[in-house]
Amino acid sequence: KIWQDGGNRDGIRPESVTVEIYANGETTGISMVLNDDNNWAASMSGLPKYAGGEAIVYTVVEEDVLGYVASVVSETEHEPKVFVITNTHEPEVTSVQVKKIWDDTDDNDGMRPDGILVQLYANGSAVEGAVVELNGMNNWSYEWVSHDGQPLYVFDEGQEIHYYVDEIGYVVDGETFEDVPDGYVKGVTQDSYTITITNTHALEKTALSVSKVWEDGENQDGIRPESVSVSLMANDVLVETVVLNDQNGWKYSWTELNKYAYGEEVVYTVVEAEVAGYSAAYDSDKDSEGKVCWTITNTHEPETTELTITKVWNDSNNAEGYRSSQVKVQLYCNGKAYGDAVTLSAENGWKYTVTVPVYENGEVIQWTIAEMDIPKYYSASYNQSTLTVTNTIQSKDIPKTGDMSNLMGWMNLMLLSCVSAFAALSFERKKRRA
Repeated sequence: KIWQDGGNRDGIRPESVTVEIYANGETTGISMVLNDDNNWAASMSGLPKYAGGEAIVYTVVEEDVLGYVASVVSETEHEPKVFVITNTHEPEVTSVQVKKIWDDTDDNDGMRPDGILVQLYANGSAVEGAVVELNGMNNWSYEWVSHDGQPLYVFDEGQEIHYYVDEIGYVVDGETFEDVPDGYVKGVTQDSYTITITNTHALEKTALSVSKVWEDGENQDGIRPESVSVSLMANDVLVETVVLNDQNGWKYSWTELNKYAYGEEVVYTVVEAEVAGYSAAYDSDKDSEGKVCWTITNTHEPETTELTITKVWNDSNNAEGYRSSQVKVQLYCNGKAYGDAVTLSAENGWKYTVTVPVYENGEVIQWTIAEMDIPKYYSASYNQSTLTVTNTIQSKDIPKTGDMSNLMGWMNLMLLSCVSAFAALSFERKKRRA
């Protein structure tokens, strides 16, 4: 018996086989057992040489051996006859395939290396020289069908060989590095002889906020809208539109935004829908955690107008001579004093022009005036629509000329009495001294 089975590599060789002797094609009922104990050889003697005057043709037939193909060679030139039975079994072989999967959103952050290095292992030991680079050129996969000219056997001494593949390094710009690429976590799964190595990279995230500032005199003109729309843009592409209003404090924050796209850092900006009557200014800064904070300032200059306060004298061009050289007039905003009283005089043409707001709390302001101290012998009347105060002379209140003469006479008489009394008193003092 000869065994052609790689030294029983697959471990399926039986402990013994039975061989039966045939004479002229008919079983003789004689069999022999071949095994290790008899070194897989046996002989039979004393067999009849002839039958019916003819030499008997002896042959041997081996019982079927599972997994083997048997061939019998008769060496007829020998005496006694020798039969060589060869049992052939081709050791089972296999192939080992490795595949690389990148779970990194198509290399969104641009961190994927040019290639990775994988090592084939057999029963826990690295197969010498079985290191392969996986890259885009081989579609990140490889299959071992042999090594060093030898097939990959399934068994060794009857025990199944455990094949395994692991990632041992990576390649960047032609330079090799050990371990797993920076920023990735390795996972390995195996299905029979197919090994899948998955490198996972959690996309780096960022956050962004936007806040609204109003520069409009506390909505003095009453045109501030109840809300505004703000769009978040990533590299000038719309991501989302949100609404800012009083309810959210005119603020909004985005989180879990991808920091990179196709290996480049994303430029996030905000764009506000146009607000009628306002101009918009944008400013950005980073907080202590590196979050970008956008501020949109909407500016509206409150509407203003010019008011002219006018003094009119109705006194026949100051015929009586009682006109004041100046007067003070107070301007009122919705009934409340606005600023200091202004001075009107001949020097400013009895007029004063001031710039004032048109609205207060969204309502048109009612402007009025009042003269602070009305000149003596004058009355004051107002045209509030033109902010004009008219002082009219009151002639009936001015003392008459005759009345003034009598008054002067009485004053002269009193003065004369005082002088006479003083002279008499002086004379009496001199007399006593004498």
